This record gives sequence, C-alpha cells and structure tokens, in this order.
Amino acid sequence: MGGDADGDYRKQCEYAPWSSMVNVCGLPAISIPVYWTGGAKGAGLPMGVQLIGPMGSEALLLQVAAQLGF
Repeated sequence: MGGDADGDYRKQCEYAPWSSMVNVCGLPAISIPVYWTGGAKGAGLPMGVQLIGPMGSEALLLQVAAQLGF
C-alpha cells in the first residue's frame, strides 16, 4: 500500500484536528458521549469528551468509559 503520508496527515488535521496528534503519537484514546443538548425532540446534538492515555492504557480507558455507563 503506497500513499502520501504528508497528504494523509494534512487531511487528518483538517477533518479531525483534535485527534491527529494522538494518532501520530500512537496513544490510546476514547471518545465518550456524555450529554445531549436541549432542543426539540430529536434536534439535540451530542456532546462528549475525549480521553487520552499513556501507551498501553487501553484497558484503563475502557474501564473509565464503563464507569460512566458507556
């Protein structure tokens, strides 16, 4: 599989600016929905948090998500 690594990184930064650094560093991360905004039925938007851990902490991140009910 060939590709343009620089171009791929630019796209990551453009479309997912808060996760590209984490991807490049190889750190585990999880996004957890924690709230829905108000509004008419079905019109609310999800809000969440992104947790980033040190290398090898995937199990800990999953435990935190489970504690939050997800």
